[in-house]
Amino acid sequence: MKADAYTYGLGENSVLVVNRAIVHGLRDAGVLRHDRSPALNPAKGGVDWEGVGKMRDRVEPGADVAVCQASMTLEVMQQLRKVSPGTRIVLQRDSSHCQEWHDLVHAEMDKFGIQYTAYGKDLLDREKAEYDMADRITVLSHWVESTFEKHGLGGKVVHVGPQTFDRSRWPRAAPPSGKVFKVLFAGQTGLRKGLFYLLEAWRRLGLPDAHLYVAGVPEPAPGAENQLAGWVRQQISDTPECSGLGFVALDRMARLYADCHVLCIPSVEEGSTMTALEAMSVGRPVVASTHAGVDVLRHGENGFLVDPGEWEPIADALAWYHGRRDVWEAHAAAAAGSVEGCDVPEFGARYVGRVAQALSLDVR
Repeated sequence: MKADAYTYGLGENSVLVVNRAIVHGLRDAGVLRHDRSPALNPAKGGVDWEGVGKMRDRVEPGADVAVCQASMTLEVMQQLRKVSPGTRIVLQRDSSHCQEWHDLVHAEMDKFGIQYTAYGKDLLDREKAEYDMADRITVLSHWVESTFEKHGLGGKVVHVGPQTFDRSRWPRAAPPSGKVFKVLFAGQTGLRKGLFYLLEAWRRLGLPDAHLYVAGVPEPAPGAENQLAGWVRQQISDTPECSGLGFVALDRMARLYADCHVLCIPSVEEGSTMTALEAMSVGRPVVASTHAGVDVLRHGENGFLVDPGEWEPIADALAWYHGRRDVWEAHAAAAAGSVEGCDVPEFGARYVGRVAQALSLDVR
């Protein structure tokens, strides 16, 4: 088996490490023929989109497998079918099925009265064409797997999770000092990540000796950037004992996780959140929605799973940790042990093995 990779970047950015793991897994298994992934470009928002556009011109015939990144490789896939019809195409999708993503986010827009362009029709059509053309679609969580099953593509899906991350960046930390119970939200602040359900839960709870920290910047909202950013700021300001931290650099995040007791990620749509694994590695329980795609989260053992789009279960979980520090300590210890199999080498090997099995190919 010889594989070519067309992903979206290989770098130290935590969010992109999964793609590095895929390519490293192919390389470590001795099956990587060419890596055609554009390098990261911080000046262009992380991904070198000019490089993405050039990937089509770098397609070569003869690979047994081509691993492509969903939403950006339609032209690559079309060229593969043209010049290398024997190559099996594996599409890597980080988030839910694009139609599910679109519908969930638009429902949040209607609920909160903020309208912007999210997954415009052309992008939806392009990605659906990728799904149709792919031989297999790899996904990182069982929730994402279920969205493809819902849309009739279950037969193509290969679950390769749980998500991966670089554990060396996130060492286990001692419990936070002081008597204040601290909760952290980390990620894009807006509709997709469910922040406003957490803020509502926090306002309703009114916990004594407790503080909520919100780290992150508003999600992309074409045509409504100022409206969404202003609303986020106002919602945080209207929430007692809540601080908006804005952007927090990656090299400061381990300390931030360590300073808090719980990470809360109540996402309405997310393929497989990286922040949950990072916080668990530090030794912090996680309260996450089922749509956050945290396959290693065990309800009542190392955190709590909550239904998306509701504030009540978030409030119940946070109140439980606030009132039962013995439960928090047990979950914190369990959380750190839950991510031991999520390192980059383990993920890469698992990815190669499951793809080879799904396509009935020998890894040699």
